[in-house]
Amino acid sequence: DTLAMGLGTNKVRIYCSPFSRTIDTAKAVAEVVQLDPSQIKCVEHLRERYFGPALELKSHEHYPEILALDEHNSLVGPIGGESVADVAVLLTREGFTKKTIKRRRASAVILKYKLATTDSEVAFIRGLPEL
Repeated sequence: DTLAMGLGTNKVRIYCSPFSRTIDTAKAVAEVVQLDPSQIKCVEHLRERYFGPALELKSHEHYPEILALDEHNSLVGPIGGESVADVAVLLTREGFTKKTIKRRRASAVILKYKLATTDSEVAFIRGLPEL
């Protein structure tokens, strides 16, 4: 509600992953801020982090060990999976940096990424302008 009251819809950008649950959340946010849902941009690079074949569909069971690995070295991911650095590269490639967001003239950027975003991934996103 604070966002809806403080900004015009021409200054809000909503980006989400192509997954149905993130699209549903993005649409709900768009409704609150009175943004046309057609303005939501689904971005493939915001998809969930791939943790490798051994952890596919089981990553939630292994979060403690994944988080420990991330904290030890953010450049190394689980065997065959993506590291925190890999995720950061995907986001910057898509243009999620302070410079490009300023160029897009957005006052607020809402990223609907995923429920289980690790602290290391959040550290990258924290470089974005705050709401």
